[in-house]
Amino acid sequence: MDKDPGSGGGDGGDGGTPLSKKKEILNRAMYNFQPTFRDFRGHPKFPNWMLNKDKDYVYDRLNEHLNDGEQKDEYAEHMEAILAFILNSPSLFKTKETFAFPASTYDDLANGTDVVFGIKDNKTGGKTVFSIDAATGTNVESIQKKFKTSIVEHDGTSRIKYCLHGKEKWSEPEATHLILGMSPASQDKAVSNIPIAANGEIVGRGEDLDTDFIILSEIKEQISMQLAIFRDKQKSDSTKQRISNLKGTLNAVTTALNYTLGIQQSDFASEEEYQKVREQRYTQKSKEMWSRDEVYKNILNEARRRKRLAIGSQALNKK
Repeated sequence: MDKDPGSGGGDGGDGGTPLSKKKEILNRAMYNFQPTFRDFRGHPKFPNWMLNKDKDYVYDRLNEHLNDGEQKDEYAEHMEAILAFILNSPSLFKTKETFAFPASTYDDLANGTDVVFGIKDNKTGGKTVFSIDAATGTNVESIQKKFKTSIVEHDGTSRIKYCLHGKEKWSEPEATHLILGMSPASQDKAVSNIPIAANGEIVGRGEDLDTDFIILSEIKEQISMQLAIFRDKQKSDSTKQRISNLKGTLNAVTTALNYTLGIQQSDFASEEEYQKVREQRYTQKSKEMWSRDEVYKNILNEARRRKRLAIGSQALNKK
């Protein structure tokens, strides 16, 4: 993504653009960055026979969906573009450069990835890439099913075959899988804070600490869950690298969350006082948000439940 669609100047007064229109604009803007098979033609790591095979797979799966008559509701339809926009916005992570784009149709259908999210390491030039599964369903069983598929069946990872950012084209064999989402009311609030210029273009993103908190705390809780699951596992080199990446991301998420909570570590006389106040504010804000948003509540509760199960299992094994 050469130009960040979440950045721009001006106050972005949009003259009261309806939410439905804003969502259409967001969809068009973000899906301009969705990888297509055409983008990978001629690349040595993506031979034509493989592209043609995957293209046939997509056509077959799309035809199946057409025949079953199942359609996404309005909020599910727009959640992917909204998440990609927010995750790509420089206002979310203050200290890290990020990128995000809707996953290729192949990775959506074959690998369960709705959005590809990356955090760049400016020191090493490397990047940590996440597979995002977008959620809008308020049914607790639907969230639990997503976690089961991710953690139990796929070890918390997903393969992303078609990644495209700027001039880079690559595959991710083991991207950490995260489930992110929000209720319809929270989605509407998030979109209302995205200003649209008179010419119909996105010109920035207004400050929206509630939405930032929802997304960041969902990431935080699931990374903490995965680190707990990994704690007593035998660690290969790839697992060790994944743990290191998760810890680095967790530090960046903590810094970003502090901004939403209105605190800085330098404001406190001791580390103990800082941790105490931060935990109190984080818990209070979490409860406030899950009283408003059933999707957020279900995601956090399931992540915490699986973390407790992992820690309890490890304790039993040590007896």
